[in-house]
Amino acid sequence: MAVAPLPPAAELLSTVRSSCRQLRLASDIQVRTRRGAWSTILTLVLAAHLSGPSTSSPLTAAGMVASTPSTLASLINIKTHVEKDHPTLGAAVKVGEKDADAFEVLELLAGTLNETGKVLQKEGKKDLGEWVGAKLDETGGDAPKMVVELARTFSSFNDSAVVDGPPVYLFKKAFFLLNAIAERFASPSTSAIAGDDEEEDAARIFPFPVPVVSGLPIFADNVIPTMLLHLNILTLPPSSAISYPFTPSRSLSFSDAYRLRAAAVDACSTIVARARELASEPGREWLSGVTETDVDAWLWGKVGKTEEGRKVERFAEKGTAYY
Repeated sequence: MAVAPLPPAAELLSTVRSSCRQLRLASDIQVRTRRGAWSTILTLVLAAHLSGPSTSSPLTAAGMVASTPSTLASLINIKTHVEKDHPTLGAAVKVGEKDADAFEVLELLAGTLNETGKVLQKEGKKDLGEWVGAKLDETGGDAPKMVVELARTFSSFNDSAVVDGPPVYLFKKAFFLLNAIAERFASPSTSAIAGDDEEEDAARIFPFPVPVVSGLPIFADNVIPTMLLHLNILTLPPSSAISYPFTPSRSLSFSDAYRLRAAAVDACSTIVARARELASEPGREWLSGVTETDVDAWLWGKVGKTEEGRKVERFAEKGTAYY
């Protein structure tokens, strides 16, 4: 059976790394699907592409608007009810009970897709990939300008807040999306994933300016601050309302989560500044090329994905669409 080429939204990783990547509820997804959060969202994108006509796929603006918790539950194979013993008849009879946590995941995802789809339709774009491509052309691929466009257009990208005084701008998903495009479509270079021919093809077929992302901050989610606390790079003051280690049963408030995420951004910026100071010493010249996204990748992958790192409980924040 012939399968149509992936649409622009999937090829750009726009849908999966932007509209869908807002899910913080990684632990909830993992428990209910036996997959990690990222694998689950990749499953959703592939299932959406293969499930029906491209015009009604959740990868399109029209499909986003039409998405519901039940349709998404079917695509990612997540159970919306749990079986429990009957309250009076006991274990002999099972009854289905709505899984509130599963519905929170699905409603958050569906709500973000609905809103994103409506904006895309208003902008006259058939999918997020088309919108991103047009803005890359319009901005010349300028990363800061692209961040502004994303934040102004889609509320799920407008990751900013007023906490303890002046506004704080984190824009995790916007930075993450631009980095994903740059990694996939930048000029050919050594890659552990794609061969030289694949990279050359990707660079040749991408018809838009590729953003330069070397100066971007980290992608502040719940993993990076947790790993920084785990490594004692960040410490909490005695007066803090936040208690560490984190426990699965407790979610942080919006303000506390924002404080931790902002602290992580500042810490990684300080690490890079120090690395560049050390680069003047003999044998440490390589440190001059370290970027904040490199630090992010190391903390997320080399620390967070180790056997020890996986055991460290990340903090949770209910109802967020930002990470």
